[in-house]
Amino acid sequence: MFGNVGSDPPKSMDWRRLGAVTPVKDRKGCQNGSWAFAAAEAIEGINKIATGVLVELSAQQLLDCSRSYGTDGCHSGFPQNAFDYLDDTGNGLSTASDYRFTGFNGTCRKHVSACVLLCIDNYDYIGSSSDDTEIVKQVAKQPVTALIDGNAPEFHRYKGGIYKGPCKDDQATPYLAVLIVGYGSENGQDYWIIKNSAGTNWGEQGYMRLQRGNHGLPLGRCGVNGFVYFPVKEKVRPSP
Repeated sequence: MFGNVGSDPPKSMDWRRLGAVTPVKDRKGCQNGSWAFAAAEAIEGINKIATGVLVELSAQQLLDCSRSYGTDGCHSGFPQNAFDYLDDTGNGLSTASDYRFTGFNGTCRKHVSACVLLCIDNYDYIGSSSDDTEIVKQVAKQPVTALIDGNAPEFHRYKGGIYKGPCKDDQATPYLAVLIVGYGSENGQDYWIIKNSAGTNWGEQGYMRLQRGNHGLPLGRCGVNGFVYFPVKEKVRPSP
């Protein structure tokens, strides 16, 4: 796999600084469509790492075209459903400019059919645990998707700093799908860097630093260790 750092990941990582993260999106009225944005952005990241090219991909294609894989567009879905759709069909994702975001469910339109640059070979996950060691190792290799509880009013009003709750710290629903783009520490406090799809007016220009570590919690703060999925790209393919 690309981005292999072995068993000793760096003390901090930020894929934004390495050019593997596209601008923050705003899902607007498509409130439960965060899964599609997180999945598309994880594929953007691994493609950049594998090929050196950062291409903004279409969340709308996932919203419209993966219904037979357990999703319901803006109403429900999980990143792994999106990866199943791409893995099973062999399709790549259209670019965001070719298959634009509309903010609501639509009919699946014609999209790319050849698995070239904008595709994955498979996907994998990290099992639920109170220990985030394996997640740190994977985020050192690539951005990954995670499901967290983001329902608290304080979460919605977050403007900055390391968020320590309130939130449910188990496998509570409904989930908010986010992209973990890095991790770090500040004054002895460890944190994840998560990318939301709520626009740049939320949080730290669209990002949150979420408390990282066990802290006596079964699945980490806001359940972040519960469902971590990421796309796999085994080889570089030619540009389309």
